[in-house]
Order: sequence, then C-alpha cells, then structure tokens
Amino acid sequence: MKVKDIMTTHIIYGNDNDSIQTIAQKMKQYDIGFLPIIQKNQCIGICTDRDLTVRVIANQDMSGQIHSYLSTPIITIKEDDSLKEALSLMSRHQIKRLLVTREEKIVGIISISDLYFAMNDSNKIMETLHQIKKINKNKTVEDAQIDAFYL
Repeated sequence: MKVKDIMTTHIIYGNDNDSIQTIAQKMKQYDIGFLPIIQKNQCIGICTDRDLTVRVIANQDMSGQIHSYLSTPIITIKEDDSLKEALSLMSRHQIKRLLVTREEKIVGIISISDLYFAMNDSNKIMETLHQIKKINKNKTVEDAQIDAFYL
C-alpha cells in the first residue's frame, strides 16, 4: 500500500498574514490540530495546536501574526512512497503528520492515525509513537501531592 491510498486530500490551510486567533478558530472549526501555512501559493511552514499552546500562549503573544510561530522545516513524503517510509520519516523527525507531494506540489496529508488504521503492523506503529513521544521526565526538587481528590 502507498501513501496516496490512505492520505487525506482535502487540505485545510492558513495564510501567513492570518492572526493567531484566526488560525486557532480554523483549527476549532475543522477539528484539526495541524495547518499548513501558505504565502503566495507556497507552503512556508506548519502550525500545530502545540505551537499555539507552547509558543504563542506560553509567551503571552496573542497579538502577533502566525508566521512568527511556524514549525519548520516542512517534512514531506511523495504520494507513491510506502507506508513504512512514512512511519520512518515520522519517527526520524518526531512528528505525527506529513505533507504529501506529487511533482513538488502538496496533494495531501497523512497522519499517524491514518497509518494506524491502514496497517496491520501495530508493533511498528508503537515503535514510531515511542520515538515521536520521547521526552525527558520532569525531575523537580519538590514532589507534588494532592491531599484530596473529589469526583
């Protein structure tokens, strides 16, 4: 099976002059966490829901334009590449989505979720997720304790 067999072809995108709020509203409207950002019909970066949280809100900058907070470089895969190659790229770059290209043009998006539902190799999916989610555990001086937790 190839990337083109399972990719999403309806691409929602943002423009480089969109406000941060416009990008967030678009993500909410379409229930997505990933937007390619376009400038003069070229993709210049990616904005994720994590970019909005960690880079925008954490820096208390809701007034700026989105182009200041884009994830780059843009990682792509060709539509005729294998699903295993998609997993390999995701693992290597620690990302959950790839833009899919045909002759240097973006024609789709493929996500780790797409791969999970299309592949029979759950071990390979789990290995990829493990690579994507490699984090250093927080080691603080104080241990937080909650005295009571009520439902």
